[in-house]
Amino acid sequence: MAKIGRNEPCPCGSGRKYKHCCLEADQAAAAAEREAERDAERDAEAASLSSSEFDPPLFGGEDVDGEDRPFRCPDLSAEGLPAVPVGSAKLARAFPSGADTVDQQKAIARASDQMEPYRKAFESLCDDTRAAAARARDLFSEPRFAAMRFTADELAPYIKAIGCPPEVVGDRLVGYIADLAGVLFTEEDESNLAFYLQSQMPEMVAAGRYVDAHLLDESAMLILEPPEEGCSPFLIQMVGYGLHEWSSARAAERAEVRGRFGIDLDAEWVIGNDAVLEASAVSADGGAPLTLRDYLASHPQLEHWLEARVDDAIKAAMAMLKREEPESLFLRDEEIVPWRSVLADRIIEENELAMVRKRRGYSGDTLEPLLDAFAEVSGEMAEEILVGERLEELRRAIAALGCELEAAGRPDALGIRGALIATSVPSAERDSQFLDLLCFLSLHRYVMRDRSPAPDGVARTSRDHAAEP
Repeated sequence: MAKIGRNEPCPCGSGRKYKHCCLEADQAAAAAEREAERDAERDAEAASLSSSEFDPPLFGGEDVDGEDRPFRCPDLSAEGLPAVPVGSAKLARAFPSGADTVDQQKAIARASDQMEPYRKAFESLCDDTRAAAARARDLFSEPRFAAMRFTADELAPYIKAIGCPPEVVGDRLVGYIADLAGVLFTEEDESNLAFYLQSQMPEMVAAGRYVDAHLLDESAMLILEPPEEGCSPFLIQMVGYGLHEWSSARAAERAEVRGRFGIDLDAEWVIGNDAVLEASAVSADGGAPLTLRDYLASHPQLEHWLEARVDDAIKAAMAMLKREEPESLFLRDEEIVPWRSVLADRIIEENELAMVRKRRGYSGDTLEPLLDAFAEVSGEMAEEILVGERLEELRRAIAALGCELEAAGRPDALGIRGALIATSVPSAERDSQFLDLLCFLSLHRYVMRDRSPAPDGVARTSRDHAAEP
């Protein structure tokens, strides 16, 4: 088809010049066609690449466990963190020009004007979360951004400081990346990093990649003004490479443990379990037998992962306990009765301390003395009641609860695993949070069930119990 001059009559027959009639619409249609062709080319290229090398986890969507993401406060004093954040060093190498120039700003401004007619197309893409995530993954997988990809070794000291990444893909993982990105770059780097992305926009516009140019601009804006929830797609992709590599390395180590020791670290409790830690295998060099304890000592990141898994499992167990309120796990009435007078005395002591603090100007929660008394007594109950055969009985009840939840269509494998871990470790190594909570809920249920609320609340009920023969 012959090219139509701007000042020639429009071929639509309107009688107007082409530039005043259909030129703009034809240009938009041609750009959309070119964009579709490039999408097809990128899809074909992505399909030919190794997913393990170029395809970090897909981010977005709700968490499987449905728990809110806790804010993580990184331990920036931890040993091993570089003096200059690794992200700052990468940015300096990838973008040595740093601060923008007038010419660059003008080029970005021109690109922004040319992008504007395609804003609706970009907004339509953003309405489809999965499509937007896939588009961002394709864009930021291009070689031009390779210098900003993080590796597992670069992230390792920060993972040690901030904690292991969640294994559930979704909002918690994106939130984890946002927290991690906050310590990978200094505040001064944010404007340079945003400009690094915007400086790519003129080239994208020149190639007719208007939607990708908008994606660059949006990613830059989310770096300058981080949202309360979520993260810049650019940071998700760059940090995602390192996290994917880190997680793959831990999976390879677990596979090696299965092969050499016959122990499945995904199913077996290890931390603090001497019987498992002393399991031995022939060393790779034919020397003295190697124990699992020795192996973990030489693979500290795997040991860190195991500790984090235990913490996550016990937290899930506590959440399950509060959500399900399983009668089969709670203490029996005859186990609680001897502790009524102890609770009553402790409440009186805590109230007296609260009165002293109040006279000294301390203004705390009025329920604080009551909660402190319940917490202290619950801890003592756990240490004295949940031992020996009674603890084994509780473990059997936990296993049965797992089957009940599965049959009811409410499986909680992580919560059950955490409960079994919390009840299987030696008392000296045990994290008592789960057992303390179990006793707390048992005691609270007993008090609330056995006496109707009195005007003075639960504290008066406890005294009533203590006064009974």
